[in-house]
Amino acid sequence: MTHQLTLAACILVSAVTASGIASAATVNAAEPSVLIASNQSTWSYAALDRAQGVTQVREFHDMGASGVQQIDYVVNCSNQTMAMSGFQVHTAQGTLLPNAASASGQTLRFYAPVIEHDKQIASNVCGKLMALNAYSGN
Repeated sequence: MTHQLTLAACILVSAVTASGIASAATVNAAEPSVLIASNQSTWSYAALDRAQGVTQVREFHDMGASGVQQIDYVVNCSNQTMAMSGFQVHTAQGTLLPNAASASGQTLRFYAPVIEHDKQIASNVCGKLMALNAYSGN
């Protein structure tokens, strides 16, 4: 069952983009995404939003029988800041959203990463983005 949830979550990630920096990240099949990190229970995908100059990151955490946690971030590599733009849990019974009011339409609050997890996200995204830009420039 857990593997089915994980597979379903991965299928959801054809791309990660934000509908403007002012709102939560949404899946958009028109933009390609890149796997930037993975291990046995976590997968992170990123997609560049060329219009906004930021990178959208969608991270999945397999929580076993409890489902798959999805966290969306927006990373600004030019000033090394990031913002959490969405959170939900996918279960066999459906998608669970947080009890907080929807962030849609609200301005994201960017911060300099301090905890190791956030530093790793920013490092993975910005490092791979620089490598991709160097490759495409040649």
